[in-house]
Amino acid sequence: MKKFVNDPKQFVPEMLEGIALANPDTLTYVPEFNLLMRSDAPSPDRVSIVQGSGSGHEPAHVMIVGKGMLDAACPGDVFAAPPMDYVYETAKRLASPKGVLLLVNNYTGDRMAFDMGKEMAEADGLKVEILTIDDDVAVKDSTYTIGRRGVAGNFFIIKAVGAAAAQGAEMDEVIRIGKKVNDVTRTMGVALTACTPPAKGSPLFELGEDEIEMGVGIHGEPGRERQKLRSADEIVDELLDAVVTDLPYSSGDRVALMVNGLGGTPISELYILFRRAHQQLAAQGITVTRSYVNEYCTSLDMAGASLTLVRLDDEIEGLLRSGGHHHVIDAAPDSLQRHHRENLLAQGGCALARAVLEGLWASLRHHSIERCADQIGGKRGHEGHTSRERHDLGPGSHREQGAHFGGAEACGAGCVLVVPGVEVGARAGRGAVMRAHELIRRSVDGASGRRDARATSVACGDGTPVKTTTLFHVKHNACAAFG
Repeated sequence: MKKFVNDPKQFVPEMLEGIALANPDTLTYVPEFNLLMRSDAPSPDRVSIVQGSGSGHEPAHVMIVGKGMLDAACPGDVFAAPPMDYVYETAKRLASPKGVLLLVNNYTGDRMAFDMGKEMAEADGLKVEILTIDDDVAVKDSTYTIGRRGVAGNFFIIKAVGAAAAQGAEMDEVIRIGKKVNDVTRTMGVALTACTPPAKGSPLFELGEDEIEMGVGIHGEPGRERQKLRSADEIVDELLDAVVTDLPYSSGDRVALMVNGLGGTPISELYILFRRAHQQLAAQGITVTRSYVNEYCTSLDMAGASLTLVRLDDEIEGLLRSGGHHHVIDAAPDSLQRHHRENLLAQGGCALARAVLEGLWASLRHHSIERCADQIGGKRGHEGHTSRERHDLGPGSHREQGAHFGGAEACGAGCVLVVPGVEVGARAGRGAVMRAHELIRRSVDGASGRRDARATSVACGDGTPVKTTTLFHVKHNACAAFG
């Protein structure tokens, strides 16, 4: 297995140093404790939010230290809990009159480390509390847990408690909100391949060419069953059935839907999964009003995905939308969307392109243009921004310069929405890419009312350069981590 590695023992420190160097104005790095913290933290006016866990799940959690999210992260080595002194020293440095809240995914090693770190901090007179996250429905007890595991659904808890803390909520209220979101969040994942830890140099477990691990954990723990590979729709149906029936979610609910890549799956395939999940939820009378498609909590280079649902009410949805002066812009009217969507899909080329675009449009119809900008962008960095503009975003932006969690890029009094052209696969050809771009352009025009086009060139399916990126200026600052 080929990897960009120097000394495997230095894998995590070198990664953390790179993140810090990329965000010098917004992050402080304390290498002796693997600590990345906001440069403006702690604040006497808010509860400090901290999470640790093992490394190897990036962008969780070190890449979401920023406004409205985490105040600090102190990871351990790959797939290993941080030592208790890391937790203790982090709590000391983040001490606030309102206290420090430690978010802990439910794994035995993490719970032990954070419990002991909390006790040490309390012995020093610090106010420290713990909130445990356990959203995985796959198994009750696993290799590293007693009870359910904490997986990708933790991002919704982080966002909710981060928003509440930013609004000045007291510790008891922040904990109440975190428990409330955890209680209505459910996740299950599936692996197509194993992951390869840098120090091991070989896959963590073996899967046959025609096998999948249904219900896999984010450290490669066994799931519910080793199965034969099936179609994407069939896999989604099983994941969704397990998640929906667990809470259960029911007709009339409105939900946030996340399709999370586990590290080695192209975003185009994630949209195929999202498409099916959205269709099946709609058939059950469950409305998707918040959409998240990308890598949020990975397992190094594992090919696979997880599916998360959060039952929304006005309070939870408001917190998920929150982030600075975040403003949600509705997409174009349904009739306009439907007309262009049907026209595009009729001409869009291969079945793969159609499936990807179906997923994209499902997301666009039920979400803000800010999120659409992120989702269409996938892992590519936003183009055309100065270094100053990138740094203005805060540390929540270090998802390869702009595609994992942010809403829109900060730009003076307003904001910039970056909508790269849709990558619809090599067989779709130049025409489908052009039509996809035009479809999105018209929809954003209808929503924002004003457009400032600045294009860049990319190569589409047949290798022909096509101008496919437009910046949209909106009269609101929509910079928001995960917003």
